[in-house]
Amino acid sequence: MNFDFLKVWWADFAAWVNSLFGSLVSTVTRFFAAMTAAIGLAWSLFLVVLEIVDVGAAFQSIADVMNSAAGLVRGLPVAGVMAQLNRIFPINEFLALMGFLLALHLIVIGIRILIFLFNLLLGLISAILQLLAKVF
Repeated sequence: MNFDFLKVWWADFAAWVNSLFGSLVSTVTRFFAAMTAAIGLAWSLFLVVLEIVDVGAAFQSIADVMNSAAGLVRGLPVAGVMAQLNRIFPINEFLALMGFLLALHLIVIGIRILIFLFNLLLGLISAILQLLAKVF
């Protein structure tokens, strides 16, 4: 029996799947690039808003926990230590803000790593489909 028609059909099918996944990968990559840019822009705007708005009251409980730990480690009364530090530098708001910004920054980094891994997976699928199209 002659199976040339099957080879031709498979080559056409593989080319169709390759073009479909190629356009899908391109679309998804563009989407995630746009989302990454949007997240970066939103992050920048959020940082600007945080600089404008006083965030000390919102994160006061976090700062209180840090203050208590700092005072207890030194073996000094917490109120006295923090009163001295707050005269020099408003440490409560600074520590709370730095902790919050670090957490948000790690979330954004995690999202970017996931986007990179997803793009890598889509590229690998596309390469495998192209290889299958060439082999069959």
